[in-house]
Amino acid sequence: MHFRTIHPPLISPFHFDQRSPVFSIGSCFAKNISEKLNRLKFKTLCNPFGVNYNPLSILNTITAIQQGKKFGKADLFNQDDRWFSWAHDSHFQASDPKVLYRLLNETSAAGASFLSFTGIWLVTYGTAWIYEKKDDGKLVANCHKAPASHFKRRRLSVDEVARATQKIIELARAQNPDIKIIFSISPVRHLKDGFHGNQLSKSTLALGLEQALANDPAIYFPSYELLLDDLRDYRFYNRDMTHPSAQAIDYIWAFFKDSFFSTDTRRVNQEIEKLLQAAGHRPIAPGSEAHRQFIAQTLQRMDDFCNHFPFIDLSDERARLQANLKK
Repeated sequence: MHFRTIHPPLISPFHFDQRSPVFSIGSCFAKNISEKLNRLKFKTLCNPFGVNYNPLSILNTITAIQQGKKFGKADLFNQDDRWFSWAHDSHFQASDPKVLYRLLNETSAAGASFLSFTGIWLVTYGTAWIYEKKDDGKLVANCHKAPASHFKRRRLSVDEVARATQKIIELARAQNPDIKIIFSISPVRHLKDGFHGNQLSKSTLALGLEQALANDPAIYFPSYELLLDDLRDYRFYNRDMTHPSAQAIDYIWAFFKDSFFSTDTRRVNQEIEKLLQAAGHRPIAPGSEAHRQFIAQTLQRMDDFCNHFPFIDLSDERARLQANLKK
């Protein structure tokens, strides 16, 4: 007798490892997966313009980066003596507009450089609800707590989601014809849209993705379904009851690893975890002979490992261990 429904395995037509840089964009769940990859020494870039929640904002971000858009003062607005951009989240702000648009252009250029050699795109949609400025009709990626009266709020149609998805795929393949693309829907509940509104939004995203990917090799990863239909319990949410808990993220991450990492890559990742744990070890007697021997042995293990896998960078961990050895 089973007391829960377990999602069947995802049979992916491709695997990837640390030799494939990963571009991750979308909701805060995109950041969760990017952080997991980054820990395992994947080269990653996540949300260069900050968190993006809807397909059109994600498309606009990618387009701006690929086209080398130059931001200037005209792209900014002032609120409470701070300057912001409608295309970026609130992490991008400054008291001086020149400081801000220089930062935006530096960030965009760095994003373009990364996209030029990336092998994997991970795109996560959070909501189908969008906000457009009433004065000019332009879509905003973030409202920056401006008065609600300044915006028109509407839900994207299934066709709009599908068209945005198809355009994202086109942009990715124009960059690299062999690119591997993974789409997902964030399991984060957007209850500010209301219970029914959140369900309509997630359903619109699912239908739009289904339509766009019907005859495309891009992959749909079921992060939403894993939390809502597999785990399906409030104990797998944070205290806000909208974001997945650390345990839920670990569960979805394990499913992701089983889907996209080969057996050999999973073994390599296990060895990386052991080395990271050794590098983060807190000794009982720092500076003792036993501690120094432990550091020397760990450094030798890292050398041997990196000789076998030269595409994995453990230089930060090595530097910290060597610094401790000199104390």
